[in-house]
Order: sequence, then C-alpha cells, then structure tokens
Amino acid sequence: MAHDDTIVTIIRETQRRIGRIAEKRGITLKAIGLDADIPYSTVRSYFGQDANAQPHEMPLSAFYKLVGVLPDDLLSLLLPEGKSIADAHSDDINETIDLAIAALEKLRGRAV
Repeated sequence: MAHDDTIVTIIRETQRRIGRIAEKRGITLKAIGLDADIPYSTVRSYFGQDANAQPHEMPLSAFYKLVGVLPDDLLSLLLPEGKSIADAHSDDINETIDLAIAALEKLRGRAV
C-alpha cells in the first residue's frame, strides 16, 4: 500500500505542477475547463488550485478530455519517465519521420 501512496503523491504533485506551468504559459484553468468540457471547479480540484487542498486524482476520462487542450509536453508529465505523448498525425511528414527514427534509435540503445 505504501508504494501506491507514493504514486498517488507523485501524480497529485505533478497535476499541481501542470496547472502552474499552464497558467505561466497563459493557459487559464477556466479556458482548460471550457475547451475540455470539464467544470471549472473540477479543473481547479485536479490542478490543486484550491487553497491548501490536495489535488484530486484525475480520472482517465478527464485525462482523455485534456488531450488536444493542454500541450502534449504538459500531459506527458503524468506518464512514467521516458514516455511521452506525440502527435502521430503531424502535417509535416519529415517531423513524423524524424520522431520515428529517434524512437527506434532510442529503443536500440543509441544516442539520439
């Protein structure tokens, strides 16, 4: 159980960090809520913006709604180390090819 508690703590702190970074980038929690169709009060609870309150653990359904609303690099903070979200439908085919090559080289243990 202690291991699960540690994971919950890490996730909650990461959610709080995402909220801070988003606001520093000019992405308000209100805008996030509107764009993701999540009530503002719920968004505040996920990102720990209520005074002295622990963030609520975000369910997968909320995470799914945030894809495309928050930048991939921010949502990737919630994933295990070394994992990230990437847009596979890039308009720039060269960007997609470069991403695929970098991933393959990393899998093979080569420096990218």
